[in-house]
Amino acid sequence: MGLEYYDYQNDIWSAGCVFVEMLYQFRSPFLEFDVHPTKWFGCASRIFGSVSFIDYIGKYDIPVVDTILDNLGFHDGKEWKDFVQARNEHMIPKDELERLELFDILDRMMTVDHTKRITARDAIYHPYFDEMRETVFQQMKEEYGYSYEEQEGFKRKD
Repeated sequence: MGLEYYDYQNDIWSAGCVFVEMLYQFRSPFLEFDVHPTKWFGCASRIFGSVSFIDYIGKYDIPVVDTILDNLGFHDGKEWKDFVQARNEHMIPKDELERLELFDILDRMMTVDHTKRITARDAIYHPYFDEMRETVFQQMKEEYGYSYEEQEGFKRKD
């Protein structure tokens, strides 16, 4: 988006895009990155809201061509529940708490401002992944004799 350096939080954004595409079974990429920036910003602002992009551009003083801002328009953004359709509803939890946890992790992974995005460590411990995490950690313990969370650098920080 115009930043002059790489930040590992870009990987969280990318993982979020893949997660969204898998859950919602889109027939084309969730956000196409090989299109003209004007088109990309327009599409992304309809999904995440114009204000989040305008704030981000201003916060980091990102040089943006005026035509991009002119074509951005004003959009409130969408909620993840808006993407649920007949072809993908089987991928979305029926349980209301699990559904809210799913939408929360998506919100945290797909936050426009990379400094406010969830970290990989915090994502691993997000409630949405509780059951999966317990299973994977137990399998690691059985197969390798130690669990991911027993490793010094990966202990949960509360």
